[in-house]
Amino acid sequence: AHIRPAKKVYAQYLKHLCNSVGFTDEAIMTMKTGVGVANLNVTDLANIKIPLPNYNEQVAIANFLNVETEKVDSIKEILQEQIDNLEKYKKSLIGDCVTGKAKIEEDGTCP
Repeated sequence: AHIRPAKKVYAQYLKHLCNSVGFTDEAIMTMKTGVGVANLNVTDLANIKIPLPNYNEQVAIANFLNVETEKVDSIKEILQEQIDNLEKYKKSLIGDCVTGKAKIEEDGTCP
């Protein structure tokens, strides 16, 4: 089934809106619970109120969020790479300490 908005909607704006916490919270509150399984049908989805500024504002909001999301994704990649490198270093250091390749100091540190 397809839901057609009453107004012109910019696809990227709608994508960001549907991924927002406010929208997902609203969708969860709207869900109907059947036999132990919550579901969101087309009628429920169509009844969710969403903020819909004029088309030019939607484009501006979506473009801003695209840029900011790209920055966040880039930072996440850098942090994940650092985490992976630290995990490798940790495994290497543990291996070196266990095999005696690295000297363990009296205070328990392994330089």
